[in-house]
Amino acid sequence: MNTTEINPTPTIGRASVEAIELSKALIATEIGDVLTYTDLNSAAKCDVQVRNYVLQTARRIAQRDKSMVFGTIMGIGIKRLSDDEIPDEGISAIKRSRRIAKNGMAKMNCADIAKMSPETKIKAITTKTVLGLFSSSGSRKVRLLAEQKARQSDDLKIGDMATLFKK
Repeated sequence: MNTTEINPTPTIGRASVEAIELSKALIATEIGDVLTYTDLNSAAKCDVQVRNYVLQTARRIAQRDKSMVFGTIMGIGIKRLSDDEIPDEGISAIKRSRRIAKNGMAKMNCADIAKMSPETKIKAITTKTVLGLFSSSGSRKVRLLAEQKARQSDDLKIGDMATLFKK
């Protein structure tokens, strides 16, 4: 009977060889450079559209190590973004998080709070409150209020957001 030995150095939490090679190619780019999927596949030595996690890991490595951000160009590849283009990625993240919060709230609304135990009821109310905050904090109105405050000062802090709602 064969026994399998446990690997003392598991690969979980480590970047794959393909991702490391691809991150080297990403780090070598200049602002505005576009890497097509053909370029990315060649650098990674795999199809990054099939193995998307390789590309995502390489992008995270470049961002973490060199503060480089890459945007997706649908059907073409990725582009290294300039400082002026990076905020657009943040706006996309706000839209995604609002959509996720809205979907989570729709699921929460399917539960009948009256039938819940007291502890579960507290959890449900807390979760719905947080999802509501996520959903409303990225609204156009809140963004406009934050933009007005940012025009007055370069130092808008997270805690200052609550004061934006006071009237």
